Amino acid sequence: MEALWDSLIHEEIEPKSPEWHHNILSARKMKIAEGQAEFISPKELKSKQSR
Repeated sequence: MEALWDSLIHEEIEPKSPEWHHNILSARKMKIAEGQAEFISPKELKSKQSR
């Protein structure tokens, strides 16, 4: 496991993010810019996930 980790941290090539990830981030940035984003605390998120 350590050899695998060492090979990853010394690799200088960053993996390319998939296009769908870029699309989600762009949509979220747009919601924030338009004032339509809803922010919740980590505590609120946990309570929503446990339902």
